[in-house]
Amino acid sequence: RFRAATKPHPSNNGGGATASASPHAPGYYGLTALAYELVRSQSVFSQLTVMRLVSSLLGALVAACAFGIVRELLPRQQFAAVAAGLLVAFHPMFSFMAGAINNDNGINAAGALSLYLLIRGLRRGLTWRLALGLGATLAMAPLMKKTGYEIYPPAVLGLVGIAWRNHRLRDTRAWAALIGAFAAVQGGYSLI
Repeated sequence: RFRAATKPHPSNNGGGATASASPHAPGYYGLTALAYELVRSQSVFSQLTVMRLVSSLLGALVAACAFGIVRELLPRQQFAAVAAGLLVAFHPMFSFMAGAINNDNGINAAGALSLYLLIRGLRRGLTWRLALGLGATLAMAPLMKKTGYEIYPPAVLGLVGIAWRNHRLRDTRAWAALIGAFAAVQGGYSLI
């Protein structure tokens, strides 16, 4: 055993698959890789900083969605919306994770944006712009991390609520946009 444990790792094994990393989709890491490419020739500290900045921006998006969700649900209570955004932004564990390179930041952002768009659609109706964003965000969620599939049951419930509240013929364009955006993101990923 000692000999096997101290034997150098073969360089020709291609890295192999690990059980802990296999469920992670490449969406989040693709975003950080783009940031890395911007400062590729810089120091390791610059490379890490720019990738952590991407994570921080995703964390800021989650806080902004918390603000937007409460603003949609309680439009007259501006203080509550601001408090919700600040509560998320300054939660110690959330802010710690938002400053790290971790794919939880990607799924947090995709989930928060999906919920915000669903609630906005429930309150104001489904427009084609909102539908484009919602379709793309729902398709992107599991690409950030496989746990993104867990947003689908509440999303289906929200979409049923939207269809029940607003079932006009002119809404067909919005529903087509939602399905088209979802299919385009999924199809684009499968081609890559």
